[in-house]
Amino acid sequence: MSTRNTRREISPFGATSGGASTSTSSRFGAARNATTLLVCVALLLSACSSKPTASGADPAARATTTTTLPPAEVTSTVADGATDVPLTAPIGVTVDHGTFDSVTLTRGPDATIAPEPAEGVLNAAQTGWLSPSDFAPNTPYRIDAEVSGVDGKASRHSWKFTTGAPATELHTTTNVGDGSVYGVGMPIIVTLNASVPEPLRKAVTDRLKVTSEPAVTGGWRWFTDTEVHYRPSAYWPAHTNVHLDVDFTGLHLGNGVWGVDGRTVDFSIGDA
Repeated sequence: MSTRNTRREISPFGATSGGASTSTSSRFGAARNATTLLVCVALLLSACSSKPTASGADPAARATTTTTLPPAEVTSTVADGATDVPLTAPIGVTVDHGTFDSVTLTRGPDATIAPEPAEGVLNAAQTGWLSPSDFAPNTPYRIDAEVSGVDGKASRHSWKFTTGAPATELHTTTNVGDGSVYGVGMPIIVTLNASVPEPLRKAVTDRLKVTSEPAVTGGWRWFTDTEVHYRPSAYWPAHTNVHLDVDFTGLHLGNGVWGVDGRTVDFSIGDA
């Protein structure tokens, strides 16, 4: 019996050729699948480790923008410390970027001691105020404003000013004098240096006060537009002491006529 030599060929890929060997195409497919898996894993790791874009950033980490609100700005048509301010021109005060909590106008000996309030008008939006237009002559005034700004801050503002002289000063003369003695039928006559319109005559006589001891009832009567008389209802009783008080200070008669002074007269009645 002869012996048959079996010849094996070694595959370059490490497998023997023949029926028991693994196919080359099967090994190539497995290699491709492994490569694909590695690529997918690499892409997944890259996606997980990448930083978020600006559009996807955490809102808490985003920078915030702060809006700065402007402060309140207050202006007045009269300058602080102004003098010779017109008597009939109203003064206006306005505020931008805020509102007025209050605006007051006061007058007095120095606009600080025992001030006398005067009325003004605040608009509905509380952003503008207008004073009266009948200031007293030669008088100090002060405007005080309290403001709340849109920036949340409160502030106070003030202006002091002094009015000028009137176009015409109202003065008086009387027919009776201090310390004089008159008869029981003597009237008191007050003469003015400017005419008084009829609608304002009561305002004038309201500033003329007559008192006496003993008390006597009487009244004023206009004879002309510049002359007014006072008479008792009957005669003066003998030995009556009479006091006349004229106070026209601040009295406005229109057309630039203002009372600026006052006077007192004390006289007596003699024998009947």
